[in-house]
Amino acid sequence: MNSLSGGYYDAGDATKFTFPASFAMTMLSWSVLEYSGKYKATGELDHIKDIIKWGTDYLLKTFNSSANSVQMIACFTGWGT
Repeated sequence: MNSLSGGYYDAGDATKFTFPASFAMTMLSWSVLEYSGKYKATGELDHIKDIIKWGTDYLLKTFNSSANSVQMIACFTGWGT
């Protein structure tokens, strides 16, 4: 089994959600494409690239390219009351 270290937790709890994380990494990446000059002028270009790399490296770890089919999709929605 591969390590799923890295990535970002959602909403301050101990759960990592891939769809919100992938959306966030997409939006951050798009902002670098659109505003790289602004990031560079403020000295934050390398920082934002590190943030995106941390998130996307985690997302890539969750992908199993050797699988022929999907065996399980896990969904955790909360403890309930």
